[in-house]
Formats: sequence, C-alpha cells, structure tokens
Amino acid sequence: MTRLQNDNRGCRRLCPHPLLFFLCGLLTASSSALAEDIHNLIDGAPRSWISIGVGSMPSRAFQNYAGSFTKQMTSLSAEIPFAGDSLSEWSMRTSLHTTAAEVSLLPKRVSLFSGVVAVSKRIYDDVQNQYIISCGVGFAFDDQLLDAVRFRFSGIGVGTHSWNQDFALLYGLSYSYVLGRGLILPVAGFHWEASDGVSLRAMLPFSVRLHYRVSERWLFGLKAMLDGDRFQYFNDVNTFSAPQHAYLRLTQLECGPDFVLTVSPLLSLSGEVGVAVARRLWISSDSGDFLSAKINPGGYARATARFSL
Repeated sequence: MTRLQNDNRGCRRLCPHPLLFFLCGLLTASSSALAEDIHNLIDGAPRSWISIGVGSMPSRAFQNYAGSFTKQMTSLSAEIPFAGDSLSEWSMRTSLHTTAAEVSLLPKRVSLFSGVVAVSKRIYDDVQNQYIISCGVGFAFDDQLLDAVRFRFSGIGVGTHSWNQDFALLYGLSYSYVLGRGLILPVAGFHWEASDGVSLRAMLPFSVRLHYRVSERWLFGLKAMLDGDRFQYFNDVNTFSAPQHAYLRLTQLECGPDFVLTVSPLLSLSGEVGVAVARRLWISSDSGDFLSAKINPGGYARATARFSL
C-alpha cells in the first residue's frame, strides 16, 4: 500500500503564506472532480494521463410532481505535468462532461455540457506540510446556448499537515457549485492509512472513501460523494414562468462500492455502482426558484478507463 508521501525532501525555505492560496480559493469555484484531484496530488507527484468514462442513472419518479427523471453521462479528462522543481510542481487538467437527461416536467430532452481547464500547483513547505491550489476556467450549459456560454472560474485551495507517515490533516476553502449554486464552503478532512492495505480518505463536504487494496492489481472500496452543478438553461417555451435564460440546477449524494483494476502500468479500469439519494432539481434565475422538484432515490453505474502516458 502506498503510504502518504512527503517526498522526503528535507526542510525547505518557507513558501508563500498559505492564506494566499485560500484567498485564491475564495475567488474560484470548485467541483467534486477537483476535490478528487487534490486527493491524487497529495498521494504523489502529478502524472500524465487520459481517462474516458460512461455512466447511467435509470428513470426515477419525482416525489412532489408527476413525471420522472433519468440521465446518461460521458466524460473525457486528462492531466499533464508541465513544470516543477524541488519546491513546487505544476500540472494542467482538462475535462469535458456530457449529460443527456429526460425530465418529464420539461417539454424537451435536455443535453447538458460542462468542462474545465485547470492549473494545479503543489508547494512544499517542509516534510510535514504542503499546499495545493487548483484554479481553472469552465462552463456548464445546455446545447441551445452554445453561442451564449458564460465562462466561470473553478478551483479549490487545500493545505495538509502530516502527523506521521500514515495520517495527514486537510484544511482549506472553496467556492463551489456542488450544491447547485455558488457557495463558499470550508474544506476539512484527512488521509489515514489505517493498516496494511486499508485507507480512509475524507474531504468534507465533497467525499469520503474507504479503500482496501487486495493486491497490486485490485482495489475495492466504499464511497459517499456529493455531485451537483448549475447549468445555463434555455427556457424557450416559458416553462414555469421562468425567464428565457434560466438555470437548471442538480444535486445528489452518491453512495456505493467501487473498484480499480490495474491492468498494466499504462492502463487501469474502474467501476462503481450505488444509490443516489437527496436528489433535487431546480429551474431558477438569479432572482429565485421557479421549480423545486425532489427525485426519488435511484441506482447509478459508472465505468472508466484511465491511460497513463
């Protein structure tokens, strides 16, 4: 099992004050995907990779309206390290997600696109402390607003303190759309290598993961992760008296088992199944909500192939 890495670089000159990175985090927006990137950066130096993913959520009825909601997802992501020295490392990440949603409350099938291009920097203070910031520019819109896309910032700032080889605290700030609207959220958590092959990782409010490495090839686990976003939505038929340029907001909590199979040093396959709960959908504008619908809990499944370069 890989232990928490401090890279054993010895004591270093003090880096820029961590408050700088948290102030940067306040000016940006983050997502659960960026939070997972932080976990990966804490584990070790950035690596070049490309991943392709697919997923599905079957139809589930609304609780307070007649009708149902279902969606299918695809994703394409990549990360490339591009600079570094004994004090810091830089990497760039890009991702594109597509969602095809059937919402019976709406008069049309909804095709949603979201993406981000982010730059991450990992800075070493000493063998016990490091600071990581990930900032980028992204978008989230439906396919009828391609000519009116509003770009937005994305990012998260986190500091870590390693108590020993097996345990590290995480702390920081983010401005996130993971709850369906832009909110300043504190970040708190830890990485704990509990025993040989067992690890527990928490980055609240984004995710909690328990993993057990059975062998060099197989890793199994359980996770709970927030998933949500706010999309620009073209309300061309005046649905629920909302303005033409509105927002479609989605949030849910995903819980279930996952696995990772390392096929070779260049290829790993992962999959997850589980139940999505606390599911909500809104049609809104900057002035308020025009529709607030609860969706019944339902299953989901995802599969991802990741290629190391």
